[in-house]
Amino acid sequence: MPYNHLKFGCEFEFYPNKMLEDEMIDALEDILKEKTELKKNLESNDDNNMNYKNEPSLSAMEGKEITTPICTYEDLKEYITKIANIIDQNGSTNESTGFHIHIS
Repeated sequence: MPYNHLKFGCEFEFYPNKMLEDEMIDALEDILKEKTELKKNLESNDDNNMNYKNEPSLSAMEGKEITTPICTYEDLKEYITKIANIIDQNGSTNESTGFHIHIS
């Protein structure tokens, strides 16, 4: 496996479709790895779990952020694919939203 000595995480900023937000949360819970939970609206991220919370830089339009738990490269690729699809089906992005990858 490439990069097995590194750990990864990422952040997705987006605007949820408020009418579909419950479906989005259900879809996120469906992709969780074993022993991982979806934490909602914590003051700071829980790096061992997936997080779903308000994004202050997008507050004017009620933007949200999803962060993955610290994970392997293989898990990161899977999270990116699945979460991007969930956002595409239940929300939107534009030039004010962002996507960030963390490597340690």
